[in-house]
Amino acid sequence: MEFLSSINIPGLAFFNRNVDGVMIEEDLQSQELPRQINAVKQVIAFMTLGKDMSMHYNDVANLVATTNIQLKKLVYLYLMQNSRTQPEKAVLQAGTFSHDTNHESPLIRGFALRTMSSMQVGAMVEFLKAPILRCLRDSDPYVRRTAVFASLKLQIIAPQAFTESGVCVALVELLSDPIASVVASVVAVCTELVRNNGPTLVAAALFQKQNTMLAALEDCTEWQQHYLLEGISLLLASNPQAPSSLSLEDAEILVSRVLPLLSSANAAVVSSSSRIVVLFLQQFLPNVNGTLSPMKLAQLEAKFAPRIVQPMMSLCMAARFELRYIAMRHVLLLIQIPRLRDAFAPFVNSFFVKYDDAVYVKLEKLGILSFLVNRNNWEMILAELVEYATEVDVEFVCKAVRCIGLVAIKVESAAGACVEHLVKLIDTKIGHVVQETAVVVQMILRQYHDRFDGIIVALCNALNVLDNAESKAAVAWVVGEFADRVANAPAVLSLFFENLAEESTSVQLAVLTAVMKSYLTCSDVSQVELKKMLEDCLSITTRSQHPDVRDRSFFYWRLLLADTRIAKDVILAAKPPMTDFSLMDKTTLSELLCEYGAVSTVLHTPLRILKGLQSHQDVNMYGEEEGEFVEVAPVTSSLKESSNVLNDTGNDITTIAAASPVVKNSPMTLGSNNHQLTAGRVPGEDANLTFTVVLPTSAGNGVEIAMAWSQHGSLPIVHFRFRLAAKSSTAPGQGNGPTQSASNNSDDASRATMVRILMIQLNVNMFGLGIAQEVPVKELHAGEVVPFSLAVNCNNGKKPVRDVQVAVKVDPLGVLFFNAPPVPPQLLLLPATSGGVDTNAYVAAFKALQPSWSLPPALAGKYVSSAAKLSANTLRLHHITLVHQKEIPTKVGFHLFCETVARQKVYLELTVKDWVVSTMVVRCTDDNISHIMGEHFLEVITR
Repeated sequence: MEFLSSINIPGLAFFNRNVDGVMIEEDLQSQELPRQINAVKQVIAFMTLGKDMSMHYNDVANLVATTNIQLKKLVYLYLMQNSRTQPEKAVLQAGTFSHDTNHESPLIRGFALRTMSSMQVGAMVEFLKAPILRCLRDSDPYVRRTAVFASLKLQIIAPQAFTESGVCVALVELLSDPIASVVASVVAVCTELVRNNGPTLVAAALFQKQNTMLAALEDCTEWQQHYLLEGISLLLASNPQAPSSLSLEDAEILVSRVLPLLSSANAAVVSSSSRIVVLFLQQFLPNVNGTLSPMKLAQLEAKFAPRIVQPMMSLCMAARFELRYIAMRHVLLLIQIPRLRDAFAPFVNSFFVKYDDAVYVKLEKLGILSFLVNRNNWEMILAELVEYATEVDVEFVCKAVRCIGLVAIKVESAAGACVEHLVKLIDTKIGHVVQETAVVVQMILRQYHDRFDGIIVALCNALNVLDNAESKAAVAWVVGEFADRVANAPAVLSLFFENLAEESTSVQLAVLTAVMKSYLTCSDVSQVELKKMLEDCLSITTRSQHPDVRDRSFFYWRLLLADTRIAKDVILAAKPPMTDFSLMDKTTLSELLCEYGAVSTVLHTPLRILKGLQSHQDVNMYGEEEGEFVEVAPVTSSLKESSNVLNDTGNDITTIAAASPVVKNSPMTLGSNNHQLTAGRVPGEDANLTFTVVLPTSAGNGVEIAMAWSQHGSLPIVHFRFRLAAKSSTAPGQGNGPTQSASNNSDDASRATMVRILMIQLNVNMFGLGIAQEVPVKELHAGEVVPFSLAVNCNNGKKPVRDVQVAVKVDPLGVLFFNAPPVPPQLLLLPATSGGVDTNAYVAAFKALQPSWSLPPALAGKYVSSAAKLSANTLRLHHITLVHQKEIPTKVGFHLFCETVARQKVYLELTVKDWVVSTMVVRCTDDNISHIMGEHFLEVITR
């Protein structure tokens, strides 16, 4: 009985069938064309649903010789998808595909080449070069266009073969093709190659064929026009190091030819045309060869800048919200250019929020309004913003309030009216409104230092409404900055002391600075109260877990001890007014305008960062500049136990000096500024890391893997360095003998020219270490070295095995197994807490555990290298906490504590006699790590 009849089956039905594989096999092997077509459709439907259909490979592959175009297309689709899971089988059909590229039908020729190039299998490269060259010179434009895109795929698989086989030369020759659609396809591929640092021949060819590209614009479809415009934009992109070769006259003609396309109905064409105008104004003109008079520059800007305003406004009012959003993100960049900002100003009404706008569109409109405000339209914009501030959407209301503050800062004449409305918003006592208003008030009072005292009173009366860090920090700043104008400022500041130690870094810093300012500006009446408050504040902040807070606290402390007058000059220095209201710095803005129309301009993030390339100033994943950690030694006693920090005497200044910041070049150091932030890279890699080869090329079938360990904060980092050995080029007669030469040749023949790293996993281990992030897929070409780093976490199973076994899945080599280098114990410890360890809890846990490791006689008798090794500050640098120290006749006893990243608690008892280690006992919640921690601690104090 036939499973699939000859009747046409609706496409959706294939996904809802519960079909037996035997029945599919029968239909595939039948001689009836409809049954074969429906059977292949069923196979593809199941593949789409994620089912394994590889068992039907032979039956489907046998149908590739059919003369029916529909069936052949289905078979091609199956073979292409199957090649991703079984690349070794794809090569078996190379001859069939190559034969079909000579088929009399251009459709078959194009289908065959497209399928062959889409397989992306390295072994297919040798079979792919000849068909691409032949099809690039085909008589049919469809085949030529298919070959153009196939050449790009070849360049991705094998860049060297792309240039050496002559495909690159044949590709650029098609820039002179008489068919405009072919030219557009070639330009699209060449543009992609140039942006990915392809052969220089491609960029040179584009510059020589600018007239051809301009002429082809008139005979293309809209999307082909977009491709051509993207290629034309490369002619204008320039910088001081690589100025464009176009003359000013040629560039002006080029832009003039593009201007009519700004009226296109296709948004992509409008975007690409706008990009050319923007590049001309922002990239080409500043770097044009020769001097350009200010008058000529102004004339060109006046001629071209306003032309992109109306098309962009049309996109901002498009029917689809998504298109509006993208257009407004571009407008937000354009209006940061003064001349374009003036050109958009008359359209300010178009950016007023409508009731049916999507939320993300509303937020973008607010951002644009805050940039377009000026002395002529501020009243109209302010009225809109005040109305928006009464809406129910929290995010929208907060941004509206923030925009009211920007209006007050940018337009001085509007400040009074803005403050009046802000006072009314504070009086509403609505939580999110008051919190955002507090931040805005801080900005306004900084700009207008001697005005608007009334709003300070209103803000202080609403302190009970504040519950987020930003608003608390803003109010603390206001009270400290204007302590002489705030009634009972000490009482207001005291409200922040209830949970100051648990507050965020920004709040602690703001309160600390506010108390300092209040003390330095206070009258004699409140000096005693503020002095006591400052002591309490410094006592809390010097023990803070946040290094920035500790640093500033110690800085203020030493500053007061040195000279109060200097402290006033430093801390009470006048703040400069805010004059720059740009959304981003000029360098970033210039980069984004050069990438106009790309996804980077929508995200407002340069493409180099999205791709993970090196930035102008290296920034790690956590938003911190790469540099060195500054570790501050803790103060174990309170400030009251040392000396009164407000006394002018310096009796205990050595105590403070002992707590000075110390720069350490430890394994925790982030590294040099030459690092690149690549995909799959995390902070913590040091240029001085010592890599250990864990898998040589002989064991990895040409792949060499080296590893190293480091740490960022409490986060262990594992670093990999992959290298794919190039095939040997040893000439005949060289080497160490015939046997070795034959062996080398055999090894070279089996090695791949390109592999992909698909997956990395750590086996169960003593500390439960496992990869803590998604492993990016990496391509590795012959002779190439690819480094990247991964964060490690305790998300794995535990097993009493110290060696960490690693498995790396490499396509097409399979899974490679090897042992990682030993993890340094220092990297497995959590940082010691500044508050120390509760003594009672320590004693209870210590007594509940049995000794699991004692100092063996072979290690006894070692000298402590220095007395400082056993100080609390030095031990903290090694993530060890000194819990208790006791003087015993002729001996000194120490109780120490540390905790691993796997939350394994380690308790150490140590006695030292005449600076010789006498005894050491380790008790641990996990006995398996006791010997590791004991030996590590012994090394710390004796090395």
